[in-house]
Amino acid sequence: EEKRAPEPARVLFGQMATDVWQTIRSRPGWSGILICLSPVGTAVAINLFSGIAVDYHAPDSLVTYVNGLGNALLTALGAYIGGILCDVLNRRVAYALAGGLTALCGIGMMLAPMTPLTYAVGASVYMVITGFCYAAFYAFVLEIVGSQKGRAASTRYTLFTAAANAAIFYVTRLDGMGYEHFKNSTGFWNGPRGLLAVDAAANIIGIVLLVG
Repeated sequence: EEKRAPEPARVLFGQMATDVWQTIRSRPGWSGILICLSPVGTAVAINLFSGIAVDYHAPDSLVTYVNGLGNALLTALGAYIGGILCDVLNRRVAYALAGGLTALCGIGMMLAPMTPLTYAVGASVYMVITGFCYAAFYAFVLEIVGSQKGRAASTRYTLFTAAANAAIFYVTRLDGMGYEHFKNSTGFWNGPRGLLAVDAAANIIGIVLLVG
């Protein structure tokens, strides 16, 4: 980059505040923040799979491989595929698609038998989709940040990641509530199915509200 002459802190922070405000008030900016605040594409169940493995009678070795090396490789694969798709599709559409796939995977895993095979396959597919969610998120956020004028790019970027972290927090809480509500049930519904149902419903409701 070209060298810039030193500027007083008040000038730099004033410019940063102006850039951030311009992003917030612009249609791409505030709509992007709303998307990040939504439950769509949060894919928080990926952080909970190791905790529900016992409900699927999954052995420790399987849990270790799926949530360790498998997680790393499969999310990377999903991110690679997602990056390709984001170059073809509208990036906001790609993000909604990623959230829809998250919901479909959760529903499929919820309806399947509570076996180690279901755990391994369901968690693995979910991890691939999670990688897609990550790629779609960064693609549409960086598209917004790159379209804005000014120098406070990293600060504007943080607006969106902070909103996304808030969504991850509350969806994790909701998923946990779904597990707790059904954990003592003896019928079809149980803790993991309650968790997956809430996770899928959050994505579906979020997509409906954003599209509407």
